[in-house]
Amino acid sequence: MPLKPIPVVDLFAGPGGLSEGFSRLKDACGNREFDVRVSIEKDQNASETLKLRAFFRSFQGKVPDCYYDYLRGNITKEELVANGLVKEEWRQAEHEAHRATLGETASNILINGYLMRLASMILGY
Repeated sequence: MPLKPIPVVDLFAGPGGLSEGFSRLKDACGNREFDVRVSIEKDQNASETLKLRAFFRSFQGKVPDCYYDYLRGNITKEELVANGLVKEEWRQAEHEAHRATLGETASNILINGYLMRLASMILGY
């Protein structure tokens, strides 16, 4: 029986190199050893990259053509998200990757909320 993946919270995430590394590590049976739950970055561009990478990872190697159409500029983000085939994966990516600045009240509330929910899921509160 595989162990549950270890949850990862990536603060000061930049474009997500640490999350990418954690998400690639698999056990001998091919199961992910880590599960990136939340990534926080204050830079707008890096934050968008985090979201796009979380979106990409959600397909676990079976990436739909619309992802590449978006990267090539053939469709807009709105057209990508409107695609019913990927709506849930985009929602999950938005749930994982966030733009926030540590130390700002609104951001602290957001971050603390995520950390409390994650702790309660892990510890079973």
